[in-house]
Amino acid sequence: LTTDLKYLSTQKEQLNQKILKPLASTKEKVDKLSAKMDDTEALGEFIKERKKQLITSSIQYIGKSKYLNKINKEAFYYVETMKNYKEIFSDPKKAEETVKEILSKIPAFQKFAQENSPLSRLFTLSGSFPTLSSGGSVPIVNGLPSRNLVQNLMQANFPLGIPSPLQKLQSLEAKPLLDGLKDSSRAHNKIDDPRVPTFKPNTQRAVPFKKRLEFGSDLEFGKSTNYLPATANIALKIGYKLNDKSSAGMGINYLLGIGRGWNNVRFTNNGIGLRTYLKWKLKKGLDIQGGGEWNHLSFTNFDQLKIVDEWQQSALLGICKSYAIGKKLKGNVQILHDFLYNHHVPVSPPFLFRFGYGF
Repeated sequence: LTTDLKYLSTQKEQLNQKILKPLASTKEKVDKLSAKMDDTEALGEFIKERKKQLITSSIQYIGKSKYLNKINKEAFYYVETMKNYKEIFSDPKKAEETVKEILSKIPAFQKFAQENSPLSRLFTLSGSFPTLSSGGSVPIVNGLPSRNLVQNLMQANFPLGIPSPLQKLQSLEAKPLLDGLKDSSRAHNKIDDPRVPTFKPNTQRAVPFKKRLEFGSDLEFGKSTNYLPATANIALKIGYKLNDKSSAGMGINYLLGIGRGWNNVRFTNNGIGLRTYLKWKLKKGLDIQGGGEWNHLSFTNFDQLKIVDEWQQSALLGICKSYAIGKKLKGNVQILHDFLYNHHVPVSPPFLFRFGYGF
């Protein structure tokens, strides 16, 4: 973004004023965001170093107590939170992708990127990438040359009589170095690095609130009886991920009457209800699900909803099988047992079969 905005700033005469007008404020926002991220990274490093100092100075007095565990948890969750927010900031919008795609096709921008992008400066000796001793220049793609071209540049331009970096690297014995690194890693206490927790972390704690919400819908059909027509129970629900394995939520459902047969299809208002649920993950795609439900059957006005005795209660427990439909859409099938089915008037089926969708 920095390189793109810098290039656009040099083309003021050739660009429409509608594009240039927000350019200054956009560049200012990018600079502020960059400075802010630098601050958060510096703060993360400070917390890491400060935690090491606290542990080193206090381990001789209090040992591995709950206070040290709390320090370790807070440091770990801070780093994970910053990591999640950086992923959010780095997600390019469609407009940014379009600008990058257009700019990448302009030869003048490619030359500009070679000479001015921050990455290209790591490999440049002057205003542009140097030419090889054997002749010819090294092209830069997206601000960086290829690995082979860098190797050729190092071999061609390194002073004579001095072993090249490639020869030096090839002469090193890799195995002793790796063994030494492994020994150092084993000797190093994991508690010194907040990225390596000494406890089982709840990764959802570092996820922003909105990303922990889950939305879904359920659909259930019921057969007609002597008292009630066939019904379609339609529900909408919202949940919250408590941790990596469990979530809880609530919802509202509407009971739509659909008649007593194919020859007598008739839509009627048959009821409304409230529900709660709690899910616990057994393994990938399979959950235990339970919850409570309160249904008011056949009401004509909202004043009837105030009568507590007219609400039919259910206590449900069963399994939920999930499957992927798309990148963001998931389907599920639920088989639930109602422990209060024989208390209903009329008596309802003991098992409920539902299918739904999650977003």
